[in-house]
Amino acid sequence: MKIPLSSAIRLLWLVACLCCMVSATVLEARTENMSAAQKRDAELGEEYYQKHFQNMSSNPQAAISDLKQSAMYFTKADQIMNAAASLGKIGQIYTLLGMHNLALEYLLEVHHTLKDQPESSQVAWLYSDIGNVYFAMQQVDLAEPYYLQGLKIMKAVKDIFGQSVMLNNIGLCKMKQSMPDSALSYYKKALRLRESTKDRFAIYHSLNYLGEAYQSLGNNALAVQYYVKVFEDLKNPAEPKDASNALRATASLSLHKLYLQQNKPLLADKYMEEAINILTSEHDLFRLNDALKQKAERLHKQGNLNQASELYLQIFSVARNNSFLEQAKNAAYQLGTIYLQQDKNALAYQYWQNYTVYYDSLYAMRSPETLVRLHSSVQNNLKEIENKELKSKQRISTKYGIITLVLLGIIIFLLVRASWANKKYIKRLRQLANASFEGIIIHDKGLILEVNNQFVEILGVTREDCIGHNITKVANLAFDDLLNEKLNAEGVQNYELIANSNKKGKLTLEVMSHPYTYGNSRVRVAAIRDITERKKFLTTLLDNQKQLRELNATKDKLFSIIAHDLKNPFSAIIGFAEVLRHNIDKFTLNQIHEMIIQIHDTSNSAFALLQNLLEWAVIQTGAVSLLPYQQQLLPIINDAASIVKATLASKGISLSINCAKEVRINADKHMLLSILNNLLSNAVKFTPANGSITISANQNGVTTIAISDTGIGMTPDLVSNLFRIERISSRRGTNNEAGTGIGLILCKEMIDMHKGSIEVSSAPGKGTQFTVSFPA
Repeated sequence: MKIPLSSAIRLLWLVACLCCMVSATVLEARTENMSAAQKRDAELGEEYYQKHFQNMSSNPQAAISDLKQSAMYFTKADQIMNAAASLGKIGQIYTLLGMHNLALEYLLEVHHTLKDQPESSQVAWLYSDIGNVYFAMQQVDLAEPYYLQGLKIMKAVKDIFGQSVMLNNIGLCKMKQSMPDSALSYYKKALRLRESTKDRFAIYHSLNYLGEAYQSLGNNALAVQYYVKVFEDLKNPAEPKDASNALRATASLSLHKLYLQQNKPLLADKYMEEAINILTSEHDLFRLNDALKQKAERLHKQGNLNQASELYLQIFSVARNNSFLEQAKNAAYQLGTIYLQQDKNALAYQYWQNYTVYYDSLYAMRSPETLVRLHSSVQNNLKEIENKELKSKQRISTKYGIITLVLLGIIIFLLVRASWANKKYIKRLRQLANASFEGIIIHDKGLILEVNNQFVEILGVTREDCIGHNITKVANLAFDDLLNEKLNAEGVQNYELIANSNKKGKLTLEVMSHPYTYGNSRVRVAAIRDITERKKFLTTLLDNQKQLRELNATKDKLFSIIAHDLKNPFSAIIGFAEVLRHNIDKFTLNQIHEMIIQIHDTSNSAFALLQNLLEWAVIQTGAVSLLPYQQQLLPIINDAASIVKATLASKGISLSINCAKEVRINADKHMLLSILNNLLSNAVKFTPANGSITISANQNGVTTIAISDTGIGMTPDLVSNLFRIERISSRRGTNNEAGTGIGLILCKEMIDMHKGSIEVSSAPGKGTQFTVSFPA
């Protein structure tokens, strides 16, 4: 069993919380040789550093803001180690929030700052923080060397607590590498060190690790003992109390998972609610969301979609409001999945869009920041050069010509270097933009200033088509009217746009746009993504869902026909046969003859139904072959008429055929005969005695056959459902004749195979006319 990544990150975060107390005690206290302003800056740096502890669990963004202020003031006070500690804490928080690239950016900046400093606990903690980021990114092979380096330094400076943290972190790596025996060894070494310090929280923290190791080894009984000991003993919390309560909640969640695996849902639910109550009382929103997510996942698996969606909505709201990007992304995905299961397609689509936005938001947040920093760096370098140039000019007027030449040489050198640096930064900016998966465009109210390679690739244009042109007038490219509205919009914009490219065709684009300072101008930078295939997929998904519902309805109706309409005739046949078999001597010849007529008529009805069902089923499987050819129509009409001749005579119905010999039809003869037979049989069935039926045919580009009767007719509701298998029904004829109900549906299927059409005109008491058309 592997340790879950989310559990490991939570435990690493608890260590970070404890380390905060340790690191707070090692901040530089040097105030000698400081000016009054520097002392005040140092005090403000310390004040903001302490303030971030209040917001770290409930409002991480506010804590980051406090730490940035702290680092700024410590830097002004020339307290480099303290500034590095503040920046390192920002990296820890970004790790928790899942913003791993930003975390590494800050931590590597601290590493650069401390590279010339002697080995110390602070440097070792930095290695641990960097390792934690790689661990959170599941790059365990990169994380472990940083922990080992941190352990080496902690041993050198004799920091016992620091050694125990590094040992535990190495143990976590071994767990991820499926080496629980090795992990257990590291955890036990850490516990021995912590017992020597008598640090109550640290000891229970190690006991929780031991529980996870034994659980991975399959020793659930021992794992439960450790988890329960942590949970029960920390009812009297250790210091720090918030970290102690968080550890107790972690143990409670571990018990919840373990009891679920042992099929003990009541105990599992008890510990889940305990964890939720603890985290709620601590206002620990991030870990509370993690616990609620586990509860929602279980409800989802159990089919409790409404309760699950309510919890995911709560998680999504908290995550969105507190910039918990990973949690917001996962909650949006789950909501989209649940709403699709509930046929709430509009909501499903909305949350899938949110999922995509949050999936890319870290990159979208980070890219503009990087561009701004690089641009500012170029401007600062140029200003520095200008200042040096000014100082050089002031020296020119002082003394000797030789010095003037030297200074001019220096100025020329600096200008060349500045130009080279400027080109280097511009090249880096373009490389960064071209490395993006999204198309990037910078424009001033529609006038294109810059685009990256992906932009021209998505839209099928060239860079020369774009730069210096208005986006609405780029050659071979057209957008819908929404673009004009969005070009001058304020603030952050997120919308979909339709584009027509001569090269790529019709495209659906997702656009994310926001204001940006480019040079000395206020412009907009936008990232675009081609979501054409995604939109097609969603449309296909919804269409398939509709078709699946229709197929299920068809299947259900077909089983109903088989279960009822086909079963009843055979029940009657068997019943009459049983009576004749056992009691034939009790009936007169007339009675026996009547029963045989009933058996015969019922058998014919069942056979007709079965034959239609089989023909319809063969058509549905696509196994039937269509063999159309040009032929005379009149002989086929006569064949169909001969089939119903006896029934016509019995009811006294007259049949008129108006079809010239030269009328020809392009059709499969077998199918055409089946179509005419079904339509004629229906006309005879619903026409009363002494009525009339007329068959007319003509040819004018298409061949049209009309079968009209003077029968009982149909209501509009009956007409609208004639060709729908899911609404199939049968009516008794004017002489109480039975019907199959599927004959007209079979006709429609065969006519569709010929790419023809069938129309119905009918009214109650006024007869019915079916008109069938076949293409030439």
